[in-house]
Amino acid sequence: MTTYLLDTSAVIAHYRKEPGYAQVHALFEDPFATVLIGTPVLVELDAALKRGMQDERQRRAVVDAYGGRVAEVVPADREAAMAAIAMRNASAKRLPAMDALIAGCAVAHGAVLVHRDPHFDGIPAEHLQTLRLSETGYPTSQDVAKVAKESGVGYATRSRTTSRRA
Repeated sequence: MTTYLLDTSAVIAHYRKEPGYAQVHALFEDPFATVLIGTPVLVELDAALKRGMQDERQRRAVVDAYGGRVAEVVPADREAAMAAIAMRNASAKRLPAMDALIAGCAVAHGAVLVHRDPHFDGIPAEHLQTLRLSETGYPTSQDVAKVAKESGVGYATRSRTTSRRA
């Protein structure tokens, strides 16, 4: 089993069917993948949706779908905060605090961070394993598995506790 934690950019790509959608969808469909979302992603997702979706009930339905029914939600705890601090200090690029905390959630839960944000590229690989979504085209699940294998992603033994089907 490989564990992945979706950054807000990955969730939005999937929700809006933007570039990277197929890669995220392949993770949801992969029986050997565990897909997580950190609590900070829920806050960012609501804020991103608010720009184009004024109906609070609609936004809540989307946030609820991703934050519990589609993926398991994990907390941003002390371990995640300490990992976030270490990554901000080691990053070659400016790393916003909320994104550092999301990356910290990935580290705390032994997950690969799935994203499409260039500022994560400044974090050294020894601090964070990442899977950057394709900006063009729609890779297959085999492409995702190949990238994970080539990046030396470790395998977690975390069991799935929620259904990932909406």
